[in-house]
Amino acid sequence: MSNVDELAININHLTKSFEQDGGSKKVIIDLSLEIKKNQIFGLLGQNGAGKTTLIYILSGLLQADKGVLKVLGCDPEKQRIELAKKINICSGNSLFFYIFTAREILKYYGLLYGMSEKDIETKSNQLIKELGIEKFANDQFHELSTGMKQKVALAKALINSPELLFLDEPTLGLDVEVAKNIRQYLKNLVLKEKMTIVLTSHYLSEVEELCNDIAIIHHGKIIAKGNVEQITTSANVDTTMIAKFEKILGDTKFIEKISGVRSVIVNESEAIIYISGGPSTVERILIALKDKKVVLSHVEVRKATLEEAFLRLIRSEE
Repeated sequence: MSNVDELAININHLTKSFEQDGGSKKVIIDLSLEIKKNQIFGLLGQNGAGKTTLIYILSGLLQADKGVLKVLGCDPEKQRIELAKKINICSGNSLFFYIFTAREILKYYGLLYGMSEKDIETKSNQLIKELGIEKFANDQFHELSTGMKQKVALAKALINSPELLFLDEPTLGLDVEVAKNIRQYLKNLVLKEKMTIVLTSHYLSEVEELCNDIAIIHHGKIIAKGNVEQITTSANVDTTMIAKFEKILGDTKFIEKISGVRSVIVNESEAIIYISGGPSTVERILIALKDKKVVLSHVEVRKATLEEAFLRLIRSEE
């Protein structure tokens, strides 16, 4: 249990249902989750898992049926206006008034947040420069490229300098270079602005790169949470270690007995070792090989990916 002051979001036993086909369908089921401040937190799940519903509840756009939650110390239901000043949302498919320019969009939303025109101009200039929108700031939104539209959407979500930012598919459909630039910008936001970001994305490699901690939601329930290593371990997804030897290795039973080793496949002067436990297991293997005076010519460790863990966890729940 974390210190409450360290938490951006604290959810306890949250439940939400919708009326459907004359009955009631639960989309969030007894969900509890803590998200610490000053990090990028990944919220993963298939379409229909409950991610969007959860974000709408956290931002005060929907009311939960049951449960207790605090977002930046506020009750989203009872303190919605106060909370709205501290948060913002950015979607990968954001739509704005198509004849508005980037500057006009930022001014419009700045005014909605009660900012003065002077503060709006200062913040807009900062965001336009940081996100590389200068050449297109006075172009109408419908004239912009997909990547530039996404940058404008992100700028809009930052106009009020939020403490908490919800990002839904921020690099959806973007080319490699633009997506890379946005990822780096998000990292800098957390470091420089002390912001908390809740990220949903179908690009699991992106989540793996950006997020400190992750939660996987499936049919309205959290089925795994932690950092990437903790989640891959909980999913029993093996890390692969490939060791090549100067000489053909004879007996390999001593490797199989090492804690964390699941199985070993030997092919003449090469061993493929499937392990759990991450770096600590690799270290034990290297020490054991050294003790046996085995000379290595090459070692390669392929970590289990978040995608592999995600798929295994989802399938285990079906």
